[in-house]
Amino acid sequence: MEDSTLVAQVVVAVSLLWVCSKWIRHYLETKRPFPDVPMPDKSHWLLGHLNLFIDANFRASMGSLKAPTNQYGQVGTWAFIRPTLFVFDIKDAKTVLNKESYRFRPKLLNRHVARVTGERALLALNGKDWRLHRLAITKTFNPDFLTDCRQDMQDVTQQMVESIQRKVAKESADSSGLELDLEPLMKSITLGIFCKTALNVDGIVSANDMNPSPVATAFEYCIGQLMKRLKSPFWPQHQFYWIPTEQNRRQLREHQMLRSLISDLISEKRKTIEENQDGATDKDLLTHLLKAHKDVKSMGIIEAGQVTDDGLTDSVMSLFLAGYDTTSINLGAALYLLAQHPQAQEYCVREIQSTKDGLINPDALVYCKAVIWEALRMYPPAVVTARTMSKPMELSGGLVVPEGADVVIPIYSFNHDEDVFACPNEFRPDRWVAFEADKEERWVERSASDDTGDIPAANRSNMMSFSAGGRNCVGMKFATQEAVLVLANLLNGLEFKTVPGFEFKTSTKAFLHKPDNGVLLNVSARA
Repeated sequence: MEDSTLVAQVVVAVSLLWVCSKWIRHYLETKRPFPDVPMPDKSHWLLGHLNLFIDANFRASMGSLKAPTNQYGQVGTWAFIRPTLFVFDIKDAKTVLNKESYRFRPKLLNRHVARVTGERALLALNGKDWRLHRLAITKTFNPDFLTDCRQDMQDVTQQMVESIQRKVAKESADSSGLELDLEPLMKSITLGIFCKTALNVDGIVSANDMNPSPVATAFEYCIGQLMKRLKSPFWPQHQFYWIPTEQNRRQLREHQMLRSLISDLISEKRKTIEENQDGATDKDLLTHLLKAHKDVKSMGIIEAGQVTDDGLTDSVMSLFLAGYDTTSINLGAALYLLAQHPQAQEYCVREIQSTKDGLINPDALVYCKAVIWEALRMYPPAVVTARTMSKPMELSGGLVVPEGADVVIPIYSFNHDEDVFACPNEFRPDRWVAFEADKEERWVERSASDDTGDIPAANRSNMMSFSAGGRNCVGMKFATQEAVLVLANLLNGLEFKTVPGFEFKTSTKAFLHKPDNGVLLNVSARA
């Protein structure tokens, strides 16, 4: 009798636990993070909508998130237990980006990023620390530095152009060109430019080949490891750096080599600056960064102890991380689009060849810049950005987003929204510029109110690829100048055509919008 009673009690207890767990699970799956804002279906009881955040097919994810939005373009989601609001209205996006600079970063993400950039990198900072280092880096990207970089950008690109021309001449018997994957070549160029402009070291071995230097190889490996670990963060060999795998050993070796190199350069350049108070010094980014931190300290904003060599090394590494893949992705997309649109490629070449200093002066390359911006709009390297509310903020419809909640701005969706950009899926550089058939016959930038063209003029303030507000891309001017000059020098020496059967496809990999199958084009020497 006692046994049967015990069994009955166990059955009742298990049944109650099952019912309670079902109720709790249902409650967690249906509870809205923001009571008056709709929520997408299929919320996981533990992960929330995390699958939509990390899905490589981000276009489908954005569609699933946008479908249930309210009349103000708002939809609430969960990222584990964090309430996260997606805003699909451009006014709300600008409000958030312009008023808030704080950004929550999960410890897991910070841990992997710190293995490349260090713990004091700008990407990982918030509050006062972020403002101080941001100010110094902003001072670094001054007009003098940008002007000084132009020759290096041209030299590195010309080195690659000459290497490609030799390869085409050697391997293309009928001079019809070679099929080349441009993705690694664009990476080599951006690596070379960063090494030269930031550190004043060579990023490519020699003009006789297209192989990167040991410094560039180390950067490439560390970034590749970061992307791989972020894509599969819970694998033991990715999570635990002390496991003696080959990738962990090489990660440590390459990372230590880079930090040692930068640390030594900091010491050398600091000494040079001290010895030449009124004289000429190097013009690379590291020298400018040292001077900028010194200026900020002299203003009483940063105390001497707050700027260490390790912190400066972290700043250099974070700038590389922020600009490396983004610029190479932009260039690859631009060249593919120009190969698809030969007339646009011809417009670029005419502009380059008709301008006296077009290969080194980005200000004269108005149409080329429009091509870069249009490629950046269609294929933004980052498909989303986010801010965390440091205090409550009111958005459209009277919605008050509470302190601690995350707000996600879907960059890709805005760039492809017909209410923001007319004909969003078409490659139209003329939305940014117009041709003036006057005596000079030149391209000029269009104002947002210009309604004279075949397509409405784009509003530059709606371009979200560089983000906006206090935490926008600090190197935006540098990246734009680099992309324009690299594009001009490539087009001046090479012609790009599509390869039959190849389709340029993209997806998100470790939070970056990247090609799935490279950028395969037919490349030949320009006649």
